[in-house]
Amino acid sequence: DLEVNYFHAFIDGVDFVFIDAPLFRHRQNDIYGGSRQEILKRMILFCKVAVEVPWHVPCGGVCYGDGNLVFIANDWHTALLPVYLKAYYRDHGLMQYTRSILVIHNIAHQGRGPVAE
Repeated sequence: DLEVNYFHAFIDGVDFVFIDAPLFRHRQNDIYGGSRQEILKRMILFCKVAVEVPWHVPCGGVCYGDGNLVFIANDWHTALLPVYLKAYYRDHGLMQYTRSILVIHNIAHQGRGPVAE
């Protein structure tokens, strides 16, 4: 178990939610740095925590919870979010009207890395 904190700001009619956890800290300008395993741990945590936001953060003054929501998962960093949404919520009767969109850019670079990793 890891401690995770949410920070919320409402600016010009838009809710911004920031996620903080020890795994995300001290990255300086290298958010993708570390071994593949370290990067995967951070991205897995980010996806799990992001899908929990509607239950814990009062966006617009209300925790949306099981409301009509859309998650936009941008690239491989958040590609597990739709999987977690289905496995942990929709398959258990929650967030039935919540949708997710996976956006992939630079497809030529997807999955590229050392074979050993």
